[in-house]
Amino acid sequence: MTAIQAAQSSGLEPTQKRESAMFGIWLLIGAETVLFGSLFTLYTVLRLGNMNAFRQASRLIGDNGAVWATAYILLSTYAAAMVMRAVKKDNHFSLVGHLTLILIAGFFFLGNKYHEFSRLIKEGLLWPGLFSAPGFTGQGASQYSSIFFLINGLLLIHMVIGLFIAIRLTKRAMLYQYSSTNDTPIQLFARYWQLGVLVWFILFPLFYLI
Repeated sequence: MTAIQAAQSSGLEPTQKRESAMFGIWLLIGAETVLFGSLFTLYTVLRLGNMNAFRQASRLIGDNGAVWATAYILLSTYAAAMVMRAVKKDNHFSLVGHLTLILIAGFFFLGNKYHEFSRLIKEGLLWPGLFSAPGFTGQGASQYSSIFFLINGLLLIHMVIGLFIAIRLTKRAMLYQYSSTNDTPIQLFARYWQLGVLVWFILFPLFYLI
């Protein structure tokens, strides 16, 4: 059970429920921050040891729709901010509308990444240790593909979990179950989603621009 689900089903008093849920979500965010931070540190070490290979890999992959993925992420970031504002102001229609916008942007993002991964695997550019693109083989290629696949894959898992939670929240919001006095699940979800956004804005320049 996630911290958000616990916030919805716990029998604790409202203040205790909110505090325990906040602690749980910040613990989760802290753990994911350490995980992604470690992976980005590993990326930096590998890149410094294989600078030319990593540059070549970035050129071969290109932006490959990453600009569109960034646009979807930006849209979902705006929606997440509006969701927090809407629930604080008891604006039911804005809350449901912006939760729906997060779902739309999130699923477009997943579709974009599916298309990207499909093309890269087909072209031999994204299967750990199995680079087959002409002129790009060796240890540097294997390291790049492995770290690219790992970080992107973990981010996608984070986003999929976030979308499942967003679907649940949207259904409950349609039933008027959230308000300014019962906004903990919404606030927790927004923070969880924004962590994925932050990871993408670190990932994007590292793998697609430099």
